[in-house]
Amino acid sequence: MASHWRIPVISSGGPHVQFSNKEIFSTLTRLSFSLTNLGSFVTQIFEKFQWKHMAIIVQDKISSPLIPLIKEAIIDMFDSKTDIEIETHDISRSLAKTNLKNLLIDCAKESRVILILTTGETLRQILLAAFDLQMGNGGYVFLTVELFKHANSFGNFDWFVINDTRNDDVKHMYESLFILTVHVPMTEMYQKFANDVIEKSRNEFNTSFTMKDVNVILAGFHDSVIMYGVAVTETISNGYDPIDGNEVTKRLWNRTFSDYLSGDIFINANGDKETDYTLEDFDPITFKMKSIIIYSGRDDKIIWSNLTAIHWPNNQIQISDPNICKNDIIDLNCNQSSKAWPILDILAGIVSIRRLRLESELTSLWWKIRWNEIIFIHNQSDRSLDTSKSLFFVSQTEQQQQQQTESNNSSSNRQRTISTTTTTTKNNINLDVNNNRSTMDKKSTTTTTTRLSVNNNRQSTTTTNNNNNNNNKQQIGFDQFLTTLPNKGIYKGSKLFIKHLNIKHLSINREILIELKQLKDLAHENLIRFVGICAEDQHISILTEYCEKGNLRDLLDNEAIRIDWPFRYSLINDIIEGILFIHESSLGFHGTLKSPNCVIDSRLVVKLTDIGLRTLRNLSKQNSGLPNYKSLLWTAPEHLRQRRPDLHGSPKGDVYSFSIVLQEIITRSGPFETVKVVGGDGKYSVVSLDPQFIIQQLKLGGQTPYRPNVDQRECAPELIELLQQCWDENPQNRPTFSTIRTQIRKLSKDYIGGSGNSFLENLLLRLEQYANDLEILVEQKTSAFFEEKRKCEELLYELLPKTVADQLKQENQVKPESFQCVTIFFSDIVQFTQIAAASTPMEIVDFLNDLYTLFDSIISNYDVYKVETVGDAYMVVSGLPIRNGNEHARQIARMSLELLDQIKKFRIKHLPEQDVRLRIGIHSGPCAAGVIGLKMPRYCLFGDTVNTASRMESHGEPNKIHTSEYSKLILDRFGSFNLTLRGDIHLKGKGIVRTYWLDNENNRLLLDRFKFLNRIETTTTTTGSTIGLIPSTSQQQSFVSGAAAGASNYHPYYQPSSTTTIINAKHAFN
Repeated sequence: MASHWRIPVISSGGPHVQFSNKEIFSTLTRLSFSLTNLGSFVTQIFEKFQWKHMAIIVQDKISSPLIPLIKEAIIDMFDSKTDIEIETHDISRSLAKTNLKNLLIDCAKESRVILILTTGETLRQILLAAFDLQMGNGGYVFLTVELFKHANSFGNFDWFVINDTRNDDVKHMYESLFILTVHVPMTEMYQKFANDVIEKSRNEFNTSFTMKDVNVILAGFHDSVIMYGVAVTETISNGYDPIDGNEVTKRLWNRTFSDYLSGDIFINANGDKETDYTLEDFDPITFKMKSIIIYSGRDDKIIWSNLTAIHWPNNQIQISDPNICKNDIIDLNCNQSSKAWPILDILAGIVSIRRLRLESELTSLWWKIRWNEIIFIHNQSDRSLDTSKSLFFVSQTEQQQQQQTESNNSSSNRQRTISTTTTTTKNNINLDVNNNRSTMDKKSTTTTTTRLSVNNNRQSTTTTNNNNNNNNKQQIGFDQFLTTLPNKGIYKGSKLFIKHLNIKHLSINREILIELKQLKDLAHENLIRFVGICAEDQHISILTEYCEKGNLRDLLDNEAIRIDWPFRYSLINDIIEGILFIHESSLGFHGTLKSPNCVIDSRLVVKLTDIGLRTLRNLSKQNSGLPNYKSLLWTAPEHLRQRRPDLHGSPKGDVYSFSIVLQEIITRSGPFETVKVVGGDGKYSVVSLDPQFIIQQLKLGGQTPYRPNVDQRECAPELIELLQQCWDENPQNRPTFSTIRTQIRKLSKDYIGGSGNSFLENLLLRLEQYANDLEILVEQKTSAFFEEKRKCEELLYELLPKTVADQLKQENQVKPESFQCVTIFFSDIVQFTQIAAASTPMEIVDFLNDLYTLFDSIISNYDVYKVETVGDAYMVVSGLPIRNGNEHARQIARMSLELLDQIKKFRIKHLPEQDVRLRIGIHSGPCAAGVIGLKMPRYCLFGDTVNTASRMESHGEPNKIHTSEYSKLILDRFGSFNLTLRGDIHLKGKGIVRTYWLDNENNRLLLDRFKFLNRIETTTTTTGSTIGLIPSTSQQQSFVSGAAAGASNYHPYYQPSSTTTIINAKHAFN
């Protein structure tokens, strides 16, 4: 997309080789590490030490997607070296199931140089296994890759781990280990940048960043901003458009940028940074890694080396041939009879160590999370975070207990006291942890004690309220209390989902501890990450990672997101991979697989939740009573026939549950729902049955068991066949997930390329589709927004003049404005009081609405503005807020004549015999106008002209237009209006004035046949004058007195001006 729109992109990421294709990514400049350079560096190291053999250990399905790319880059580079033998070994998904010692023995048969491509934690386990095999005594060399320091991407590569009893063993193995990493010159500029990043992150984001967390990626993003600025500056200085991404990108490629944070940066002709690498060796004196070889990516060669600084075990450079033996080195392939330990002693030692390690992990409280350590996201609507404090939800029972505790212990237990007693034996572990903590409120101190007793007895998991039968009411109250607790929060900077358990008090036994360890050991990209549990009374809950995109059911229900078959197969594959990993683990089965338990993360990857900890979950379910029928729609029929179906599960039961989820994905409807198309316009209806009826039918079984209805046209016939196999009534006839995965891969091959597509490619496809769906949704929402905005503006323009409304929309203050001359129209209904007396209130409303709707439709044809209606009074003005010269008088006159013509045809619905007559008055003169008020603002007119126009209306006669003398003078200038002298009358506050009746306009019949359109054109000349009919101030003040004295000598006045305004009235045919 960036290439299409010619937008320059500078990235410190994107290491995949596909981004090097600049025919597609034509505006992409990469400052990331070049894996091609890494592969070349490794081959040159082998040439330098004359190694001809290499065994590679690669961890499969790890969290970092970079490891497979590194492996691919190195192997591709070695393919051109025909004299080097390479063997690759993949570690299975479950590290616990991999025999690392056997793996190392196999590697030792192939090479003495072993390249390990894993995370830091897995590397540690492999090195410990190598230590147990005595591979650290000089017979073998280990290499690994840590591109940069980032624990989330590569793990911890430090040999020292706190509280690890085998640190010395790992340190010994590090003497045989080399680490390849990106070379970063540690200049003063880089040191200052790193210190600034650490300080800023700590102050503004409350992090615990150290120097290890500042890596070359951060420096690359910093450098990219400066480089972009340099390129844009050069583009402008050379006279090119800086918006043109191709011109900007051209000035980034094939050049060197000197003295940057990352040192001298060379961007090659393909727009990629040539990366420098370094080989680090372990210093047994300082216990730190030090650089011994530096590789230049630009020159594609080793530019510096200090081979004398390498610490070789036994001070000998190792050879790679596994068939060459040395007498003074203990070797797996040589001198087998001279090994010191018998095999049985080794196995016994391993078993003993593992057992001690297991007991140590069980007694540790790694899983424990305190309630007050969680920052809750309590506003569900906007997901706003209150980071200033934690939320404490206390029930009424807790408050009573706190008040009683305060009265008994007013001054004690104000400090936190932790006493831990641990006794480890073969069969029993006892652990007591008493936590007495004070609350945040200094006025009151509460003491909460959480006692954890760990026994080998499985019967010790109990709840405190099972002793009495009269606690049912309290249990109902506790259930309601759980619904008030938030289910999202933040713990140590990570967003969590909180699953509250219906357990008031919990005693942790050995069985629960083992389940906790099992859950801790589970690590898979399609399983939700377990964080810990809160075991405090009234707040017992399970905490896992939070996924922003909701669950699978929400995704399927969202019609705004288009889910095509590549996307559906991707979702199905994620579920299969997650379940398959569970089946191969110590858990054995999921047990509660359903679409709400398939959550979606930010990468649109499905992750299974609600796994493990069955003891806690079953206890919570038992306290909650029988499950609702809807939650059992995914449960296998053989489990539905049990007394408590929600407490049972099996691998074959997971296969059945998967079939129901598969039915949901195929049809995009709920479980056992049927979608029927209604009519030919594409509309559809969803038919769903009562869940209780469905459960009863499933329990019956039989030769033709009850199953969901899936149309054969919904998907491929092979997928329908697989679906029917998965929900077979006989569990033994259902396929395993290994078989399901094989069949799904065959079916999805035409859509997503089968297993040939990499994880990154599938992810990019998902995100691209998601972005397209969002683009369509945003376009629809934007269109709807602008439509509503248009309606609101139309309504606003009906309430206020357009020019005034536009100023208010721009948040400008509308200042009052004075107008030299306008014409104001007033009218009211003759005998309106009598008409109102003969009508009901609703009839009056309908009558006035019909009448003024007619008036509104008439005045829309004229250059006038409706000011207001008060009762039966109707007020209109012309000449403001947009001045129109003297045209205002003619517009009001013509409007008045048309209103009189139309009122003669108007009939009242409920009084058809009653004639409606108008009394109209018009007057011209100066006035002021402005917006009054903040609530329901109104555009109001002020001045003596308004009062005079009102007097002209009140002193008029039915169905006549009463016109002041000044309005008459302006109309005379047009020469088309006929006015009759009424004479001199007395107006309140004005005295004797001369007035006229407006009778008609010449050629009115011709004008009525065409639509009259007025346009005002202003022509500016260098010299000239303004011609108008606007009287001077003295003339306006003498208007009344002059009329009373019989003066009729009003004439247009002449006022000099720098512009000449020529007002032309153009007639246009409709």
